[in-house]
Amino acid sequence: ESFHADVVQPYLAAWRQYVYRLSIGLLTRARLAASDERRRLNSLNYGDLLNLTARVLRENVGVRRALQQKYRYLLVDEFQDTDPVQAEIVFWLAEATDVASTAITTNPRDWRQMPLRPGALFVVGDPKQSIYRFRRADVEIYQRVRDRIEKTGGQVAMLTACFRSVPALCEWANGAFAEIFPMEATPEQPSFAGLQAARGEKGAAFGVRVIEVPEKLSKGDDV
Repeated sequence: ESFHADVVQPYLAAWRQYVYRLSIGLLTRARLAASDERRRLNSLNYGDLLNLTARVLRENVGVRRALQQKYRYLLVDEFQDTDPVQAEIVFWLAEATDVASTAITTNPRDWRQMPLRPGALFVVGDPKQSIYRFRRADVEIYQRVRDRIEKTGGQVAMLTACFRSVPALCEWANGAFAEIFPMEATPEQPSFAGLQAARGEKGAAFGVRVIEVPEKLSKGDDV
């Protein structure tokens, strides 16, 4: 079996590369055709709205300054669900406009290097809930934005008080996830943050229960 796999695998890899190239070419043409059709119909989808907004803010200083005056302070909740285009829009609106701040930006068109107005941006989020990678919202964007806020004078406050769960459940979660999450955050993984129960115990009926199921079950057995 290993001999046949060694022979077949190179051909399968070459076939996958060939099909991938064809698929990407087809999907790219389909995307362009759909974009042209929306333009012909004078209509936009959600992605168009985001990308066009980001482009206008990036390229048109007059529009950007007007919107910065209108939206002076921004609060973004559930920030772990934010994708790169949405993050860019938020950063353009919170951009520092004074000469002293903008002078430290090496590339004024790169939002990831942008200085922010003090107090202009407040974000709330939990990187451990970053599960929308299918729509380009992943933990790396969250970490990058958090680091940028810190580097431009902002602060990070860790909220660990848990008002939802009883102490027994918080204790169990801390023990389970301390072995999974690292102590220090990485671009791909948030750090461990233990929960501090803010509710009192509710009695023996509340907490964590383990149900053990035998490896072998017969019809009619009680579990």
